[in-house]
Amino acid sequence: MKIEKVKEFTDTYLINNSITVSKLIGATGYNDVQDWIANGGIIEPEFTDSELLQNAKDKKIAEIKALRNSNLLKSTPQTITYSGNLENKTFNISEGDANVFATIIGKLLRQINAGVQNPTRNWSDASGERLSLSINDFESLADHLELRDEQEFDQARLKTEAIKAMNLTEDSIEETIQEVIERIEDFDINEVIV
Repeated sequence: MKIEKVKEFTDTYLINNSITVSKLIGATGYNDVQDWIANGGIIEPEFTDSELLQNAKDKKIAEIKALRNSNLLKSTPQTITYSGNLENKTFNISEGDANVFATIIGKLLRQINAGVQNPTRNWSDASGERLSLSINDFESLADHLELRDEQEFDQARLKTEAIKAMNLTEDSIEETIQEVIERIEDFDINEVIV
């Protein structure tokens, strides 16, 4: 077998981009690889520096997206502050509540159009206290949920842009590709970017 190129993986070598040889001593082709190395052959790493950098970025961006999606799905306590009987009340609202709020708002609007004065609907706060909420209260809850979602998407976009911008620059002579990868790995995805 004529060896022109060997790429090293965890448990194998890839010879000439087509033949896989086990790293176990005595495996078929193992001695050929060792002879090629002894005669000056240089083994290529599994990944190039640019592939390692891109893999680190892809992994961190996937973490950012997973955090965003998790935060969007969570029933996170949201504190809303405005006048009326809901001042400083905490509610557990989640993405699924948006449709419920829209339905309730629609029903309250129909009652208003039918002449009902200040119609309300019962809803529980985070402590379980049942409150009589007006259409304005439900609209405020829906707006709060919508703003939270927009903020999650904005934060994910800003964090992704920051990761994509992390590169080895020509004028950073002292920084290695591994140090750039470490900066990416150390990037705190929970930190808010302003």
